[in-house]
Amino acid sequence: MAQPARQRRRSIIESAIVALLVFALACFAYAYDGTPETDVELNDGGIWVSNPQEGLAAHLNYQARTLDGGLASASKSFDLSQEANNVALHDAQSSSIKTIDTSNVELSDPVATGLNVAHGENLVLLTYPKKKVAWGISYDSVGSFSDSLDPLLAKVQAFQAVVTPDDHGFIVDTSGKVWQIELPESAGAGQEDAGASQSNATVEEVGTFNVKPSKAAQFTAVGEQPILFQDGTLYTLNGNY
Repeated sequence: MAQPARQRRRSIIESAIVALLVFALACFAYAYDGTPETDVELNDGGIWVSNPQEGLAAHLNYQARTLDGGLASASKSFDLSQEANNVALHDAQSSSIKTIDTSNVELSDPVATGLNVAHGENLVLLTYPKKKVAWGISYDSVGSFSDSLDPLLAKVQAFQAVVTPDDHGFIVDTSGKVWQIELPESAGAGQEDAGASQSNATVEEVGTFNVKPSKAAQFTAVGEQPILFQDGTLYTLNGNY
């Protein structure tokens, strides 16, 4: 039995609407790029912060927006440096350094006074301006370090030391001469013998800036490229800009 003309028209219209909706959804799906996803690498998920006025250092759990651990520094003149999960407390009052056991939230015994310290993930550079000497040791060796160890550099008037996050260390002296210090690949995690770590570090003179660092100069490094910034000019060992 044939359908009435009105019913046939309704069926055709409904089919057309469904087809149009399917086409529109397909176009939208094709044009939409989706939600971007950020893939980041995290260590312990937080950073260490300081309150020198109260003599306190604490771990900030960034995700939870809370301080979930802290300790007293025994000094109100200190600063923190951190690379991944390796954290050091620099006590300006006693010119010493202590490492922070981030698992147990404890401070190590202080390393010999009078030292300037720079560190990356594993490499730590210690310079002793008064004695004009410098050492390169692993981070895990800091607690057992002694300034009676033979230095890696002697008779050097160190101006500044810097260590990159990937453990390329540099020392520049007051004349602008630069040395590069590296740890062997075997040194680092689990390395507790300060003497072995210090004696196995390598040092190489890599060049001289064509300017003597002033007191206001800033020394840093990018990868294996040491950089000095002074009086608005950026100096490298290959030229200045």
